[in-house]
Amino acid sequence: MEKTGQLIVSVPRDWAQPAIADQLSTGEIVSVDEIVPDQLTGRRLTVQRLRTGGLIPPLQLLLRDGYLSQRDLLGSQTASANSEDQQTDPARVQPLTVAGWPGVMVSYAFGRLGSRHVQKQVLACSSLPNEQAVVIRLEGPGLPDAADEELVRQIAETTAVRKSRSPDSPALLPQQPGTMVKLDNEIWTAIPPHFVVMPTSDPNCLSRDLLANRSDGSWTAAELIPCVWLSDEPAETQILTLLTARDPSWRSATVTRIGDNLFRADQPTSSADSDFPIVAYCMTNGVNQALVAIVRGGWREQSEFDETWKSISSDVRFIAHRDIAALLDAGESQARQLRDLGLEKMLPKSPAQPQHWSLWDQSTNVDKQDWMQLDFIEAVSSDAPAMWRGRRFTIPTYHRLGDQAPAESIEQSWTGTNDLSTYRVSTDRIVSNQGAMSQQTAIQRWAVGDGKLQNEVGGDGPHPPPKQFVPGAWLPLIMGHCSDGPMILRTESFWSCDGSAPPGLLTLLISGSTSGEMRCLNVTVNGSGRTTRWWYTLDDELRYIDFTSGWRAQRSVAGPE
Repeated sequence: MEKTGQLIVSVPRDWAQPAIADQLSTGEIVSVDEIVPDQLTGRRLTVQRLRTGGLIPPLQLLLRDGYLSQRDLLGSQTASANSEDQQTDPARVQPLTVAGWPGVMVSYAFGRLGSRHVQKQVLACSSLPNEQAVVIRLEGPGLPDAADEELVRQIAETTAVRKSRSPDSPALLPQQPGTMVKLDNEIWTAIPPHFVVMPTSDPNCLSRDLLANRSDGSWTAAELIPCVWLSDEPAETQILTLLTARDPSWRSATVTRIGDNLFRADQPTSSADSDFPIVAYCMTNGVNQALVAIVRGGWREQSEFDETWKSISSDVRFIAHRDIAALLDAGESQARQLRDLGLEKMLPKSPAQPQHWSLWDQSTNVDKQDWMQLDFIEAVSSDAPAMWRGRRFTIPTYHRLGDQAPAESIEQSWTGTNDLSTYRVSTDRIVSNQGAMSQQTAIQRWAVGDGKLQNEVGGDGPHPPPKQFVPGAWLPLIMGHCSDGPMILRTESFWSCDGSAPPGLLTLLISGSTSGEMRCLNVTVNGSGRTTRWWYTLDDELRYIDFTSGWRAQRSVAGPE
């Protein structure tokens, strides 16, 4: 039995010595080769635990991360006489429990069928709690057969993922389902039949995942997110903003009212992942609280979505009512104080060179990854008032991408006056493939001036900003001057949901405390289901940020060489 990090694997007997890797970019890997006579090619077995960025259908993960292509899955009905890489039969897909969780096994062959060039691959995968997955891959020459599938089945049954890296940590396994689940001490809701609550030990995760545990092989999951509800804002815009804070793909969704204080949101059927349906539901008490449920299905599976939501919404109890008026009043007072202080007094000294930020996993002993580059200066101007300028470039690194998958990054630039009364921000999404930029899309343009706020990309005309509004590009840099709250601030963008570009303003719930020589501000972007913890020195300079799943962003003392 091989153990590395949180992964436990029983490798086949009489195979070669396993190779073990434990790296942040690829996850924990155990790889072992079959011992065969000389001049023959044996099989290779690889078992990997990797980060996923969220709960995702196992088959979708295999497709997204490059383990499998749609051509592999569906087969190809066209054949070329000269092709050395073709497949005519669709893959064989079967339900399989992997590391104790509902998953899938996919068997297929590729290459020139009927020749010595044919290669087989048997994959198994399941999604686990805490944004992780297990992938098993058996590859070798020839066509996949029953013996290959039985080997993968045995490995899947004996593989386990521990709750932590501690040697005596127990395996992460489904627990007996209950009848109700509590969300952030504010909402109780029913658990549908045949669903289990996925455990989490992450203090920064406010949402809870439910996963169907059925024997028929279907895959359905629901993420339940507790939210604040602002009764004076349009319901459709507010729901889209809540959903976009969780995932930017909801930006173009359609919201439909399905009952009193009940709503449904559907993504466009032409979206890239339309083969894996996803629907969102929202229930609100109409005053100050809401429950969002994001329901996901496996390959073209959505027949049970409405029934799942009906079961969840049959018993929802809003048990703790936030004093929204008091939180808004505190936010109004805080926004006014920030404007009165001004950027010149709040910003740290303009760096001689751009700040470099990295992400690293606190639970592993591996090196950090580049995350963000940040620069800001006060522009020299003969005109009053002087304008401050900033630029930020962010590289998303929350989950592993396949070798052929395009990489996305966010570029943001902004200007503003010292008193925050004038502000303009531009946010672009940049998609590059193999290092070459292939597409740059403007996703956000906001402007503040003459007492008016305007969303210049698909928004309404200019209107007075909320009294709690603080420009989002400046906010993380000056937030150390905020009181411990609690309070609500409003803004157009925020680092922890970078590039979301919602149709409305984000709602930030902020509270803080001081511990030793550091101040910590807890910030929840409404709808995200996540809390981020922002650590400032006592002289109000941002040092590091804690995200979910153990990720920490930290400023480098000096830029890279």
